[in-house]
Amino acid sequence: MNVVKWWVDASFSGHPNMRSHAGGIMTLVSCGLYAVSTKQKLNTRSSTESELIGLHDVMPLLKRNFQQAQDYENNVRVVGQDNQSAILL
Repeated sequence: MNVVKWWVDASFSGHPNMRSHAGGIMTLVSCGLYAVSTKQKLNTRSSTESELIGLHDVMPLLKRNFQQAQDYENNVRVVGQDNQSAILL
């Protein structure tokens, strides 16, 4: 079974206006299919909030629709996260 894996990370208050920065990559089998790095649109108060907003920014519904258009149905998705508070939420 092929599993789609997401690896997402965010840096809290990395820009001069206190905005965070998020990045991520989507892999299938052993290939990176999609990568993104973006400045977050919201100011956050903690690294946990920054990580959660990063997940939302990096994993849009568009990727799932793209997979369905390619006749690739997969209900198993794994998300790699390094912030323990974000993992618990």
